[in-house]
Amino acid sequence: MCREAIQNTKKYLQYYDAVGVDQSFYRFTLEAAPANDIQWMTAVEANLYDMASQSITQLSQGTACDER
Repeated sequence: MCREAIQNTKKYLQYYDAVGVDQSFYRFTLEAAPANDIQWMTAVEANLYDMASQSITQLSQGTACDER
């Protein structure tokens, strides 16, 4: 990994720490979809990374943003 990428990664991880997001979410975001695409999180993923204030049982299943 180049120096700039390492510095950027550190910034993201520091931010995640500051806002209370598990650092493993950063790796998830990198692996879930390529930079030119999007990953719609499942309820399981949202719960795993505590993306809501309460447990999620179901998320919308639309494939386009306007359908969600």
